[in-house]
Amino acid sequence: MLVIPKSISERLGLRKEGEINIEYADGIKDKLPIMSGVKVEINGRFTLTNSVIGSNDKILISNHIIEAMDFMIDAVEGKVKPRHPEIDGPLEIIE
Repeated sequence: MLVIPKSISERLGLRKEGEINIEYADGIKDKLPIMSGVKVEINGRFTLTNSVIGSNDKILISNHIIEAMDFMIDAVEGKVKPRHPEIDGPLEIIE
């Protein structure tokens, strides 16, 4: 999921669509609001997703969002790179 600060959600005018139960790595459980959809764009590629209001000022982008734009994470260079650079845009895998 996409986790954004409350301040960004307010600037974008997002609506609350529901809530999600989460459990942090330390075992603490919480309930966070799910907000209306947003467009996430990186290097000219984009996807649409719902967002969750996080408890701090960091933006967290899940691997699912990265994969939806047909990117892969290059941990050595600290960058996202197109999995299929010959294709101009994201791929949708249909099963």
